[in-house]
Amino acid sequence: MFLLVQPFDDWVLQTLAASRTEALTPLMVVVSFLGEWYILLPAAAIIIFVLWHRGLILHATGFAFAVIGTTIAVVVLKFVVARPRPPEALRLVAESGYSFPSWHAAIAIAFWGYLAYLAAKRIQNPFGRVAVITGCVLVILATDFSRLYLGVHYFSDVVGSTFIGALVLLISL
Repeated sequence: MFLLVQPFDDWVLQTLAASRTEALTPLMVVVSFLGEWYILLPAAAIIIFVLWHRGLILHATGFAFAVIGTTIAVVVLKFVVARPRPPEALRLVAESGYSFPSWHAAIAIAFWGYLAYLAAKRIQNPFGRVAVITGCVLVILATDFSRLYLGVHYFSDVVGSTFIGALVLLISL
């Protein structure tokens, strides 16, 4: 399935591995850590509770669907596709399981994308609205890049996972 893109995936992986720096590596580890399930799922639960408590039931339900739907889609697809991760020698952090799809990349767009949508709908101040939306987009891009930089996913994993998360996000909206 990935045979057509594997040469490009390998080239991106090798290029990023050769471009790693002592300054950027710790930042990418932190960015990736902040996208772990044990960070984002409790954060999502808190956001859902706050939205629900404020009477924003539709938004709470949509956000829950985005997060839960993306998680289910990723888990199912990991076992269906069963793509091995990049070689361990190129990884900067330990990671287990299959490579495609990337939960970090998929959940980043579902989680932060829904928050950007809420900002667009709820924040009245144009500067504040743009700042929050821009911040959300930057977190999505940083998360995606961190997974590539750390060598735990291929480029096509991240791109495909972003589409999966975006699809679930669109459905949840």
